[in-house]
Amino acid sequence: MGELLARGSLTRDRRREVIQALAIERIPVRRIMVPREEVTPLSTARSVEENFRTIGETGFVRYPLLDAAEEEFVGTIYVPTLFRHRRALERGEATLDEVAAPGVRVPADLPVSRLIDRLQEERQEVALVEEEGRIVGLVTITDAFEAIAGEVTDPFD
Repeated sequence: MGELLARGSLTRDRRREVIQALAIERIPVRRIMVPREEVTPLSTARSVEENFRTIGETGFVRYPLLDAAEEEFVGTIYVPTLFRHRRALERGEATLDEVAAPGVRVPADLPVSRLIDRLQEERQEVALVEEEGRIVGLVTITDAFEAIAGEVTDPFD
């Protein structure tokens, strides 16, 4: 395969992408995830105002949602969805649990290629990464694509 790519008319960057696309079957999610310590979650224990402040300070589009004890992840918050429900949240007519998307969990040793399949099946963009029954990180579909194509600039992150 390498010889075919070397003789072809692909640019060096495209050759690298093709090779990486073939290699993602062997790359485990743990190699591309964001470690739990570096993840900024939202929490059902905090007020709506505090959670919106966190969003304003960090500027991400997707956040894992922690339970009231701030120990368990209970879902994924997408900022556009949160803003659609902001008034109901502020009036107490809705809760973060209710507007959160179901949390997807994947094992740390799952190949990146299977992660992409799983996120597509679940219609989600984020998964929590588990190892030995514990959440050890977070991975996004963008992380998976970057494993193939290199750094992708997300104007919203």
